[in-house]
Amino acid sequence: MGGLVVLAASGILINLVIAAFRDASALGAFNQAYAIYIVASQIAVFGLHYSVLRHAALYDRDTEERGRLLVNASTWSLTLGIVAAAVVFAASPLFGLILDSDSVAAATANAAPGLMLFPLNKVLLGYLNGLRHMKAFSLLQSMRYILVMLWVTAVSVSPWAFELCTLGFLIAEAATALGVSLYLKSHGMFPALRFDAGWTRRHFVFGGKSLLAGIFVELNSRMDVLLVGLFLPDREVGIYSFAAMLVDGLYHVLAFVRINYNPVLVGTLRDREWEGARKLLRQTRNMSSLPRRAWPSASRRRSGSSRPTSCPGRTSTWASSRWASS
Repeated sequence: MGGLVVLAASGILINLVIAAFRDASALGAFNQAYAIYIVASQIAVFGLHYSVLRHAALYDRDTEERGRLLVNASTWSLTLGIVAAAVVFAASPLFGLILDSDSVAAATANAAPGLMLFPLNKVLLGYLNGLRHMKAFSLLQSMRYILVMLWVTAVSVSPWAFELCTLGFLIAEAATALGVSLYLKSHGMFPALRFDAGWTRRHFVFGGKSLLAGIFVELNSRMDVLLVGLFLPDREVGIYSFAAMLVDGLYHVLAFVRINYNPVLVGTLRDREWEGARKLLRQTRNMSSLPRRAWPSASRRRSGSSRPTSCPGRTSTWASSRWASS
């Protein structure tokens, strides 16, 4: 839970810092480049982190098998990350052309190197999650967000070109990869570096089935920023994304449910603990309904009505239009 609190807080602070020390255009360019980065990263990792999370929990009592599955997934995730980084870097001028923004093109090019390590870190963190090393998982996740926030803040208050802010993704991912590696080594969990090709098909089959889930979650919260950027200048995108930032926080509730319950569910199904699985299902339903319940209550408070009058998209649009007109 701590990692999600840091994620929400750092996201808010990044937007506030950019808005305070730069302007709405810089905020718009950053959020468009960030949206491209996040969507590309989900495609690059190809759901392999879900496979590692599931199989690490499944083989939590078999150290050798866990080592083989981790080395295989790490090798493929690093390979896919390098390919994704090269593709996004090469396509950055095209993104700038489509979104009619040189700043987006430059920020996307600077963000691209971070994609080399992003899939690898998702796999490594998924491994810790699957084994329920949640303190380490939370601390390392938090470190990623904090480093990005600190770098963006440093660039925002400096005379440097603002497009350099997205280099923070590479800094954060490099530090996270080093941190996870040191943690695995210090706890005797670092696997023998032997590649077992037998895990390739299992990872890609399971990951392929999970791929769309990750992509659609991110598209749901990022595509609107890109669509606004397609039709409006960076300044208007910045105004919209500032309002959308407040909406995005509720989706992290679902991420909390997934992160904490998935490895537990794998264990209950493996051990045929059906009552435990049913209990998890009931808890998941209660947690997942929080965002759905939050929107009507927030809408009623704003409108003074007893009936819900809004939805996430409309709330973001309303908030951004109020800022633009003020």
